[in-house]
Amino acid sequence: MNLPNRLSVFRIVILPVFLPVLWVERILPHEDHLMFAWTHVVALAMVILVAITDYYDGKMARKLGMQSNLGRLLDPLADKVFMTAALIGMQVLDQIPAWIVIVILAREFIITGLRSIAADAGRVIPADGWGKHKTGWQFAFLITALVFMSLTQFMKAWGVWDDAVAAYRLDEVLLYVLWIPISVTLFLTVWSGWLYIYRNADVLD
Repeated sequence: MNLPNRLSVFRIVILPVFLPVLWVERILPHEDHLMFAWTHVVALAMVILVAITDYYDGKMARKLGMQSNLGRLLDPLADKVFMTAALIGMQVLDQIPAWIVIVILAREFIITGLRSIAADAGRVIPADGWGKHKTGWQFAFLITALVFMSLTQFMKAWGVWDDAVAAYRLDEVLLYVLWIPISVTLFLTVWSGWLYIYRNADVLD
């Protein structure tokens, strides 16, 4: 297995570590804000590492002539598996509404089904720019949410969170800022999904 494919596999095998780290504050029966803050930092580092491997494995495969059928399968599969698990993980922590996660997952299932129908007809539906932007904004949401979660737990550990909320409504400010990547992700999810269907509607015939 070449290096780009190993990077894709890494994005899948990291999940059994990522999710427990992400959910520490829900798993432990007692509150330890400082520990929760550092576990969120670790989860943030994992997401950034996954985003970097997602960006570079395809580029590396093309540049070094390491493209393969296995890589064409693993790269999008790894993206979908990690992002699906991460978004569900964030929904469990109330960082994103459940209905938005459902819309995102529904889009992925629809496009996967469309690609399967096209493959039976001997046609390949490649990823387009809108889909890549959608994935980028999904990573932006995960990173922003984990930064805010870490900041919140650090401030609670230092005993300044309640004062910041009372003086500046910091909890509301962070929520409003977080809705920026959420809203862009939702728009790109719906828009890119519609484009896939519109441009390849003849496949359904």
